[in-house]
Amino acid sequence: VEELEAHQSIVRPTLDMINHPTHYTFSGIECLDAIKGQLGTDGFIAFLRGQIAKYNWLIMHKNNPREEAKKIQFYTNKLVEELEIKSDN
Repeated sequence: VEELEAHQSIVRPTLDMINHPTHYTFSGIECLDAIKGQLGTDGFIAFLRGQIAKYNWLIMHKNNPREEAKKIQFYTNKLVEELEIKSDN
Protein backbone atom coordinates (compact mmCIF):
# COMPACT_ATOMS: atom_id res chain seq x y z
CA VAL A 1 0.00 0.00 0.00
CA GLU A 2 2.78 2.47 0.85
CA GLU A 3 4.52 1.70 -2.43
CA LEU A 4 1.28 2.39 -4.35
CA GLU A 5 0.74 5.66 -2.47
CA ALA A 6 4.32 6.73 -3.19
CA HIS A 7 3.83 5.93 -6.89
CA GLN A 8 0.55 7.85 -7.04
CA SER A 9 2.11 10.94 -5.50
CA ILE A 10 4.77 10.88 -8.22
CA VAL A 11 2.29 10.42 -11.07
CA ARG A 12 -0.39 12.80 -9.81
CA PRO A 13 0.39 16.41 -10.79
CA THR A 14 0.44 19.01 -8.03
CA LEU A 15 -2.18 21.74 -8.34
CA ASP A 16 -0.30 25.00 -8.90
CA MET A 17 -2.66 27.95 -8.84
CA ILE A 18 0.16 30.46 -9.46
CA ASN A 19 2.34 29.04 -12.24
CA HIS A 20 -0.06 26.68 -14.03
CA PRO A 21 -3.68 27.08 -12.95
CA THR A 22 -5.70 24.36 -14.65
CA HIS A 23 -8.46 26.77 -15.63
CA TYR A 24 -5.98 28.64 -17.86
CA THR A 25 -5.28 25.61 -20.05
CA PHE A 26 -7.65 24.38 -22.76
CA SER A 27 -6.94 21.55 -25.20
CA GLY A 28 -3.35 21.42 -23.94
CA ILE A 29 -2.66 25.09 -24.72
CA GLU A 30 -1.91 27.50 -21.90
CA CYS A 31 -3.59 30.88 -22.14
CA LEU A 32 -0.27 32.76 -21.85
CA ASP A 33 1.14 30.89 -24.83
CA ALA A 34 -1.93 31.79 -26.89
CA ILE A 35 -1.70 35.44 -25.81
CA LYS A 36 2.00 35.58 -26.70
CA GLY A 37 1.22 34.07 -30.11
CA GLN A 38 -1.44 36.69 -30.76
CA LEU A 39 0.45 39.73 -29.49
CA GLY A 40 4.03 39.02 -30.53
CA THR A 41 7.02 39.80 -28.34
CA ASP A 42 6.50 43.53 -27.75
CA GLY A 43 2.78 43.15 -27.18
CA PHE A 44 3.35 40.26 -24.79
CA ILE A 45 5.88 42.31 -22.82
CA ALA A 46 3.30 45.10 -22.52
CA PHE A 47 0.69 42.54 -21.42
CA LEU A 48 3.02 41.21 -18.70
CA ARG A 49 3.71 44.73 -17.46
CA GLY A 50 -0.03 45.31 -17.29
CA GLN A 51 -0.55 42.12 -15.29
CA ILE A 52 2.13 43.19 -12.81
CA ALA A 53 0.46 46.60 -12.44
CA LYS A 54 -2.98 45.01 -12.00
CA TYR A 55 -1.95 42.58 -9.27
CA ASN A 56 0.08 45.27 -7.52
CA TRP A 57 -2.97 47.55 -7.56
CA LEU A 58 -5.24 44.86 -6.09
CA ILE A 59 -2.83 43.20 -3.66
CA MET A 60 -4.18 44.65 -0.43
CA HIS A 61 -7.81 44.41 -1.52
CA LYS A 62 -7.84 40.63 -1.95
CA ASN A 63 -8.39 37.91 0.64
CA ASN A 64 -4.88 36.52 0.20
CA PRO A 65 -2.27 39.24 -0.42
CA ARG A 66 0.54 36.68 -0.30
CA GLU A 67 -0.99 34.81 -3.25
CA GLU A 68 -1.35 38.09 -5.15
CA ALA A 69 2.33 38.83 -4.42
CA LYS A 70 3.22 35.43 -5.87
CA LYS A 71 1.27 36.34 -9.02
CA ILE A 72 3.30 39.56 -9.26
CA GLN A 73 6.43 37.46 -8.89
CA PHE A 74 5.25 35.01 -11.57
CA TYR A 75 4.55 37.78 -14.10
CA THR A 76 7.81 39.56 -13.21
CA ASN A 77 9.74 36.34 -13.83
CA LYS A 78 7.95 35.91 -17.17
CA LEU A 79 8.77 39.52 -18.05
CA VAL A 80 12.45 38.96 -17.30
CA GLU A 81 12.42 35.81 -19.48
CA GLU A 82 10.83 37.68 -22.37
CA LEU A 83 13.25 40.60 -22.06
CA GLU A 84 16.17 38.17 -22.08
CA ILE A 85 14.80 36.44 -25.19
CA LYS A 86 14.31 39.82 -26.88
CA SER A 87 17.85 40.98 -26.06
CA ASP A 88 19.29 37.73 -27.44
CA ASN A 89 17.63 38.31 -30.83
